[in-house]
Amino acid sequence: MKLPFLASWFCLWLSSAVATPLVQHNGVSYIGRITDDTESFLNIRYGQDTGNENRFKRPVPYSYPTGAIVNATQPGAACPQQLGNPVPSLTGLFGNTTQISEDCLTVRVDRPRNTHPGARLPVMVYLYGGGYAVGQIYDDTAYNPAGLVRENAKKGLPVIYAAINYRVGIFGFAASKALRDEDNLNVGLLDQRLGLQWVHDHIAAFGGDPDNVTIFGENVGWTNVQLQLTAYGGVKAPLFHRAILQSGPTLSGDALTAGLSDNHTTALAQMLNCTSALDDSTAELKCLRSVPLGTLVGAAVDFSLAFSPLAGIGTWRPTAPSSFIPDAPSKLLQAGRFHRHVDILVGWNEDDGTQFVLPTLSGTSAFEAFIQYLFPGLSPSNNQQLLALYPVSDFSDKPSEHIDRNFFHAAQVVRDAHFACPSLRVVEAWKQHAPARKTYLYSLNQTVFRVGHAEYNKSYVGQDHFSDIPYVFDYVDVPPYSTVADQTDYNMASRMSGSWAAFASFGQPTVPGLSGQQLAARNLTFAPWDPAYGRCGNLDTVALRVLGGPRDGMASIPRSGKADRAATVYDENLAERGGFWNREDVLAQTWM
Repeated sequence: MKLPFLASWFCLWLSSAVATPLVQHNGVSYIGRITDDTESFLNIRYGQDTGNENRFKRPVPYSYPTGAIVNATQPGAACPQQLGNPVPSLTGLFGNTTQISEDCLTVRVDRPRNTHPGARLPVMVYLYGGGYAVGQIYDDTAYNPAGLVRENAKKGLPVIYAAINYRVGIFGFAASKALRDEDNLNVGLLDQRLGLQWVHDHIAAFGGDPDNVTIFGENVGWTNVQLQLTAYGGVKAPLFHRAILQSGPTLSGDALTAGLSDNHTTALAQMLNCTSALDDSTAELKCLRSVPLGTLVGAAVDFSLAFSPLAGIGTWRPTAPSSFIPDAPSKLLQAGRFHRHVDILVGWNEDDGTQFVLPTLSGTSAFEAFIQYLFPGLSPSNNQQLLALYPVSDFSDKPSEHIDRNFFHAAQVVRDAHFACPSLRVVEAWKQHAPARKTYLYSLNQTVFRVGHAEYNKSYVGQDHFSDIPYVFDYVDVPPYSTVADQTDYNMASRMSGSWAAFASFGQPTVPGLSGQQLAARNLTFAPWDPAYGRCGNLDTVALRVLGGPRDGMASIPRSGKADRAATVYDENLAERGGFWNREDVLAQTWM
């Protein structure tokens, strides 16, 4: 019986730590901690243990018993994945995963110090990336919310930050006939949905506004956000009101329906002697549920790294059709089958593609082979159109770092196909089906990594993938970034983090009633920042906000050969290239 111990511990806490934050809700007490003017509540359970008979099943809500005292001062476990640094080649970007458990469905809440239950602050819920292979909400090296919360509160833009642990790898995205029959596909996405339900039901007690929730994510966190937007084909009420999609790919039918997760689930079952001569999917699933956690994690990690050496990303991924994803997301967007009462902010980093191309790529033949490897299903005619859209003459060598122009050639294709054009696809869907909602578009053209890139002779990667995270979370003032950041980085972090908080607060990435000069003087947000469509009634151009760099400011992406003369033209042929990548026949042939 633990209650006497808990009661005495609670009394000791009351007498010795009066300043420690306490939240009481529905007869449950949550005890948090204070760090740098930020109150954090960690390891709060929203779902039951996903082990044993619950493995590979949709999450079950968890409720603390009345009178429970929750010590929310220490991080919880990550959901099962590889231990250690998931991407050791990217030094300093990610922390080590030291603890995993199938009892991992937890949330964290971070808020400004002295926030009261009635504050009704805007809520920002983060859905992490990691290629559906790795990721957790307690990696404060990668996703430390203290700066986002603390600095925006100082600027008069206070927000509540929340984040949701969800299952990854085979644990979150296993697929088989038996799982279809059980309606247990995409349980990692269902974890996110249940976590959002927890936020809706509980966040008011922590000082948040359940009627003003913004979800945001980067990389496959972008994909998570988009899949929550298209969840159930838009027929169920959403649990959020705004969405921010940062540097990530949407998914077409091919990526979802090609059977990749099915094939990999079967292959892993074979490795673990869980298959039978009768090809019995139900028996296979029963066997996989009985495999000890350590054995299953070890086999899954080995299999994933063999398939995808970069942390195993993409080995298991969402599957359609399912109840949660009734069709290819691109088709759901095109048909207007998404939550259309949501404001969106969406964009990419200028050089998002460079981390996904080998720097040794050289020559036209190598470029064409890379395209064939990346898009094996692309028809010969579409392949020729792709090559025509990206003439090699548009790119130049970088002799100082021994980089051939075909590296940049390939990186531009990756950026457009997987990051920029999916963003255009989303804002186009909102223009067609949700024209009354606010829609904003951006391209990040600055990175705090530039000093490190130069030191390691890697300046060629430019404003690469993940460059947005230190700015959005506003932590360039902590190692390793503080050793290289200059005033332009501090300004960028303040404005980017502030624009995200303003969007969560007002549905626009600026502050109503303040001029561009006032915003700049106080380093609050970027200004100006016009909606993606409809500026001065002009629907023939897409308005894009370039963040940082020599082109900082508004730019336009011409449509139908017409340019908005009030803005600089974003000169990367994105309208025509986006038209190619967003065609349904191309989407059906590519892994996007």
